[in-house]
Amino acid sequence: ITELFLEKGEAYFRKAEAEVLRWFAQKKSFTLATGGGTPCFNNNMQWMNGNGITVWIDEPVAVLAERLEKEKDHRPLIRNLDNAALQDYLSNKLAERETFYKQATYHLKGPEIDERSFTKIIGKHA
Repeated sequence: ITELFLEKGEAYFRKAEAEVLRWFAQKKSFTLATGGGTPCFNNNMQWMNGNGITVWIDEPVAVLAERLEKEKDHRPLIRNLDNAALQDYLSNKLAERETFYKQATYHLKGPEIDERSFTKIIGKHA
């Protein structure tokens, strides 16, 4: 992913990402965790909703920043951000992407993000 971003740019990456996503239509059953930008490009959210169950895992910005802090070297869009700038970036991205995220079949937040909730969702669609 890092190499694709650096060598070919985000537009190329997003196109490749959409192609890989659609490859999953060949699978009978799977669970896929996408990156935060995936639902926002190339009608991916509509495709995901039409081909499966989508879950928006809505974590607070501070939690996301803590997780991403360890991965910054592998993520071109946040690589050079300090912690404060990272939190600002994440807040802005969440605001931009919320329209897409709200289209998810399910929205889990805070204490709802647990194994029991996922088991219940899967059970409804089994």
